[in-house]
Amino acid sequence: MPQKSKTHIPLFTKHLHAHKKSVVKKKLLKKVTIGEPDYFINYLPDFSPNNGLLVTEITTTVAVTAVSDKGKLFIKSWEQGPGGSGQPALTVYDDADKKYKNELKNLSGRPKGYWTIGYGHLLLAGENYDKGISLPEAERLFEYDLKKKSVNTINKYVTAALNQHQFDALASYVFNTGSLKGTKLLANINKKDFKAASLEMDIITSGGKVMKGLIIRRKNEQNMWTNAVYENHR
Repeated sequence: MPQKSKTHIPLFTKHLHAHKKSVVKKKLLKKVTIGEPDYFINYLPDFSPNNGLLVTEITTTVAVTAVSDKGKLFIKSWEQGPGGSGQPALTVYDDADKKYKNELKNLSGRPKGYWTIGYGHLLLAGENYDKGISLPEAERLFEYDLKKKSVNTINKYVTAALNQHQFDALASYVFNTGSLKGTKLLANINKKDFKAASLEMDIITSGGKVMKGLIIRRKNEQNMWTNAVYENHR
């Protein structure tokens, strides 16, 4: 259960009724939902005929469960199609071919890496995108992959409360590496040792080779996790 962190919010009082301290007893935690995350309201009963409530403070649970729009833009900037256009790949390419010579060529052959389309979507068994995809289809695939690979995984295994920039950084890392369950990263997060957790976002190899792009991406994810800085691709 996420821990509560108090956020005091100034409240308008012109519609609230006056109370005598001697007859008012404080009640605790009336849970309501105002978008996300959940909000908990501490309140005092109003003994006037309309039986209203006098709100005394609002506390929030830091219970982020989804990637923000800024987080999505960050991930997309790293999962963009070949050529650095900032757009998704609308045709299939080999993600390990730096020159992308295999794009839409001999897809029945064996790629050096993985056949990929959209925002880093790895082709699954039975999927056929020989004719390419549209931008809306690329967005649909991205949302599907993000939920399946990152969001569901984080919400299943992370027990500590994360704020938005931490959730976004972790979602990017998991989206790219698929690594969370059983890791030191997860253990440190759930112990709330967030500094140590940041250092465990350290996978910088692909196919046994150290990749410059992964070094940069890890630094950017660590910076987002620690400092809430969203520095997009390169």
